[in-house]
Amino acid sequence: MQYPKPLSRKTMIKRFEEIGLDEEETRFLHEFCLAASHLYGAVNAKNLWRVYEKLSRKKEVVPLTQDNLNDGLELMRRETLRYYIFEADEVFNGETEDPEKRILVSRDLIGHGTGRLDQLYRLFENTEYVGFYVPATFMDHREDRLGMEEGALVEFLSSLVSESARCMDENGHLCENKNRGKKLSEFSFSMSGVRTMTGAEKDLYGHARGNIARHPFGLEEELREISAARRIVYSLKYETRMGDIPLTDVIQILISELDETLGVRLNDEQYMVVVTLAHEVITRTHLWCKSGWSMKALQTAHFRE
Repeated sequence: MQYPKPLSRKTMIKRFEEIGLDEEETRFLHEFCLAASHLYGAVNAKNLWRVYEKLSRKKEVVPLTQDNLNDGLELMRRETLRYYIFEADEVFNGETEDPEKRILVSRDLIGHGTGRLDQLYRLFENTEYVGFYVPATFMDHREDRLGMEEGALVEFLSSLVSESARCMDENGHLCENKNRGKKLSEFSFSMSGVRTMTGAEKDLYGHARGNIARHPFGLEEELREISAARRIVYSLKYETRMGDIPLTDVIQILISELDETLGVRLNDEQYMVVVTLAHEVITRTHLWCKSGWSMKALQTAHFRE
């Protein structure tokens, strides 16, 4: 699969004008797609249009037609963006090119080499369609900022100190802890190789329930620049969004990473704080596996019914 090479900005401006999109409409389309990639992880063009229609009934938005959307998605394949747009036949065998079947995909889901789509397939297998979550604040999701709960967990983790003399490196080998004595806010790290829980069953694509996705994906260099505290919360949020690991196991993986990879020895009080804050993050994270709904939002919707 060869993703199209990007065109120059000057060429792209001209191409968007040719399909009838002015600067404001083009900017809105890009921001709309970015928000969708953050909320849903992956969504096809047909459903993306349904999301746009639902949003337009809740608030005033830049007017677009379905052709504008489909033509724009085709052109955006020639740009370097924070998401990808795949033709259906680039993802699924036996499919043909169809504008409505183009798939908008978060860059978090795309890896390298022959298994570059494994995380995307993993998400598809776990997705439970419950109707797309489309709040009036939809466009706010174009910035994937830390939520209040995530910020609280990052702040607490940042105060913890790496104490163990030895811990796991990114290849899963036990080695000297070079960050011993440092707070988790004072160093960064690479996640270790995929580590499977004992006795875990593998799904259709060979992913063990209880493993944790690592990111030698396109984000790896970027993630290496953030603190260990933020990195581990990022991974907690990622696994929560995917939805194929029981949530108690997701928290246990977080605890294990703190111990084995970061060398943090939690006392009983610290353990309870981490578990409580992690639970808050999990219940308020917008789940890719449930069309953007968080557990909290789903509970509220069911209560209103």
